[in-house]
Amino acid sequence: MKSDIYDLFKSNVIGDMDYHFGRFIARKEEESGNDIKRDVVELAAALISRQVSNGHICFSAADLNNFIVDCPDNLKDLPSWDEMVGALKKCISCSFGNKMTPLVFDGKRFYLHRYWNYENRLAQAVLKMSMQESRHKERLDEIEKNLSYMGGESDIDEGQFNAARSAFLNRFSVITGGPGTGKTTVVAKIIGALWKVSQNEKIVLAAPTGKAASRMNEALKNTVERMKDKIDEDVKEKILSLNGTSIHRLLGWTNKPGVFKHNGENPLDADLVIVDEASMIDLSLMSKLADAIPDKATLVLLGDKDQLASVEAGNVLGDICQAAKYGYIENNTVSTLTKSYRFSMEDSIGRLATVVNDITKNENVQNLFESCKDGSLQFFDPSESSLSAYLKKIVKEKFSDVFKPDTPENILKTLDKFRILCAVRKGLRGVEEMNRFAQTILYEEGLIRELKDEWYHGRPIMVTENNYNLELFNGDCGVVLETDSGKRAFFKGKQSETISFPVSMLQTVETVYAMTVHKSQGSEFDEISFIMPEKEVAILTKELVYTAITRAKNKVTVVSDKTLFETSIKKSAVRNSGLVERFRTSSHE
Repeated sequence: MKSDIYDLFKSNVIGDMDYHFGRFIARKEEESGNDIKRDVVELAAALISRQVSNGHICFSAADLNNFIVDCPDNLKDLPSWDEMVGALKKCISCSFGNKMTPLVFDGKRFYLHRYWNYENRLAQAVLKMSMQESRHKERLDEIEKNLSYMGGESDIDEGQFNAARSAFLNRFSVITGGPGTGKTTVVAKIIGALWKVSQNEKIVLAAPTGKAASRMNEALKNTVERMKDKIDEDVKEKILSLNGTSIHRLLGWTNKPGVFKHNGENPLDADLVIVDEASMIDLSLMSKLADAIPDKATLVLLGDKDQLASVEAGNVLGDICQAAKYGYIENNTVSTLTKSYRFSMEDSIGRLATVVNDITKNENVQNLFESCKDGSLQFFDPSESSLSAYLKKIVKEKFSDVFKPDTPENILKTLDKFRILCAVRKGLRGVEEMNRFAQTILYEEGLIRELKDEWYHGRPIMVTENNYNLELFNGDCGVVLETDSGKRAFFKGKQSETISFPVSMLQTVETVYAMTVHKSQGSEFDEISFIMPEKEVAILTKELVYTAITRAKNKVTVVSDKTLFETSIKKSAVRNSGLVERFRTSSHE
């Protein structure tokens, strides 16, 4: 007997929302008097919903085949793809996109209607901007001279020059590259070159989260200070006065979830919009951002296409880069920076990141750890040594100084030197357990006076929800310290100054000796310890490992079973969508 929707639900193969969505679609069909194959319809609708829950945009025949392969043996007897297509095409709840129906079938894939709409709108917006010349192209010669001057005779990087130049060719460009390849330097050159020829241009900076925006601000200011001899003083002051914000705040919150003040009918007031950490932007948000770009304005996306994709559905940056590679978008749209100023070709961390990112190089990963002479790479296999002893050692070594008398500025710098990164939140090697373990060790050492006191002196904390009144954002990290005026939480402010608040004003924070790799995106540490779980889980992919490794500037320690590590870097985090195909078909319309 074929498995039905309830069999999958009670076996936790589909989620609660997927189950109820499938039942809802089938019930609506029956209430309308439509004669349907109920079991097939509700199961197919549930699997379409499950795709979005797992970060995908659509559901295809290949997805069904993969789902069946992963299903327990007693649940593999499911309706075929042709059965699902035949059943759903007869439903009034499904259309080809020409009607407002919950489901859309494009001939190859099924979508929830809103994601089909997001995908089409984004493809059309990007193609339109990429095919329209920038209004600054007529002054390209002058801008190129400014770009060359800011590069300096001994500091010419052709990749950076071309990337900066691409922002003035058409209204849409992408600049991608790994950590330390100079993406922020390119931004400084774009802004500096533009404002040198026209200081009336309104430039807006943004990022997916408040934390990422804050990092963008800090990095840009540091870069401008480094280039100050190559930038006119008045232009420099204008750049230093720029402050990036989260995309949500840029678009303008409303009391309706997912609805923003700025859109196609009420576009942003900007001539140039530059968005950092674009790999973190999901399809829904990217579509709404593209809608809000004014006519004649330019959108520049920065990011590392090889990093983890967004938490929500989609892999937009990766799909755009793929479409450009295939020639579906103008070939000058995407610029890839390859020269790293953080890691040299001989640098162990850089080599490891390169090998993880391209396993086809067939380099023995374990040899990289074993042959590393400078101590920048270490591999710790818990099956060979005591994990507990290792953790006790690093917790005492890396976090003890936080509890010594010092200025808040220096304590925050100490915390930025090292972080434990975990692949998962739950489990013996997850974030929650690592934070509990670290607190216990520091308590046993006498550094934490009372574990029952949530706001103990020296507690590292991370904000988990945006607080616009305090200008603290999801992912901001700080520390609790005892002061003459009571316990206060200290954070780094916009201008790199230290700001503080009474702990009573903080409602949504968590302890952060350890954090997930996802939460670490956009951050840098001198050293990280990357702790992988005891067994294989879906999230363990080369993208996650690459993102973890590239958070470190000086040292990486991987804590994992050797076989699990090597298996993980051979897996890629595939996010299924039709966006690349949408670029192809839209470009021929």
